[in-house]
Amino acid sequence: MSKKKLSKFIQVIVGALFGACVGFLGVYVGKNCLPHDLIGNLIGTGGSWIEPFLKISMAFVALWAALAAHELGHLLTGLALGFKFHLYVAGFLGLRRNPLTEKVEGYFNLDPNLFGGVAATLPIQKSPDLRQKLAAIVAAGPLTSLVGALLGIPAYWGAIQMTDSASPTMRVFFVFLLVFALSSLMLFFATTIPGRTGAFFTDRARFFRLIGGGKAAQVEQAMLELLAQSYTQQPYGQMDPTQIELVKTDDSQLMQAFAYSLEYYYHLDRNETAQALASAASLESMVDEQPITFKVELLKDIVFAYAFLAKDPIKARQAWDKTGKLGHAATDAHALLAKTALFWAEGNHEEARACLQQGMAALPAKMQKYSDQFYWAQYQALAQEMG
Repeated sequence: MSKKKLSKFIQVIVGALFGACVGFLGVYVGKNCLPHDLIGNLIGTGGSWIEPFLKISMAFVALWAALAAHELGHLLTGLALGFKFHLYVAGFLGLRRNPLTEKVEGYFNLDPNLFGGVAATLPIQKSPDLRQKLAAIVAAGPLTSLVGALLGIPAYWGAIQMTDSASPTMRVFFVFLLVFALSSLMLFFATTIPGRTGAFFTDRARFFRLIGGGKAAQVEQAMLELLAQSYTQQPYGQMDPTQIELVKTDDSQLMQAFAYSLEYYYHLDRNETAQALASAASLESMVDEQPITFKVELLKDIVFAYAFLAKDPIKARQAWDKTGKLGHAATDAHALLAKTALFWAEGNHEEARACLQQGMAALPAKMQKYSDQFYWAQYQALAQEMG
């Protein structure tokens, strides 16, 4: 077993043990620390089997609702500050902006790295206060969870005062409120005490990076300005290379990968093939450590770089195989560009031409983002080579 796989396996085991300990602690506290009157009121005097089933079900719904509310705090604050909606995930359920139609659509999330929740709103224009705005967005999640935790106070007093005559609906309602409040409190601590969760900074760590000044704050501001430019009509070749270099020096591999990805686009947009290939090679060295959705997007660029720029079908195929089911099932313009270049490099000319037509058709008729224009230019370069 490789060191990377062993490390991930250990993380899973540690996470499972931690979850088991938290569950045991919750049961212990429930049995030994909570007032028996409260537990009795919530359990009720018996009756239909449906009531216990509803209580358990609503407890799980409350867990999800606490997570959804936390991420909603991030999302609504971002929208209020003029950022553009990109992604919202809570557990298995999510919303995302369709890159072709620009419409928001629901989807079923299968990326375990995102199960803990994500709310992504992106800046759409440069300004000197971008990091201050993001700091407010970051703080909104824990503050929302803190407000949710405070609901536990009236919920507790309401539950303790229930009588035997309370309806099953009332008992189920208070179970929901108490679990929601407790889950919100746990989320507040989980996002304010540790420094990282997986590849991501916690809200507390990100907040202090944004407002603390120094290099970390400069990296955050540079990243936000690069993000703003990448989602406008401005060419990638006009990005500030000094900002890209600054983000590359960050301690976070997620930030580094983002910077190398933009560096690849910067050089490719300027027809600097050798430099673009070097950026793609650097990106490949850290791609396995990225969240799976981001990883697949990066691999699409790496496949294209090896297949079309380097004319190396072996490396291109190896990179493509890493995309797994997500990459193989993808039908967006970005994925089809990688497939077209790969098939052409491997000599599968018929499949390459079919992918070329599908990919060009996948781009919007009215290209409002430079990314669409950029992909169109790469398709044209491929078409010219195919003759």
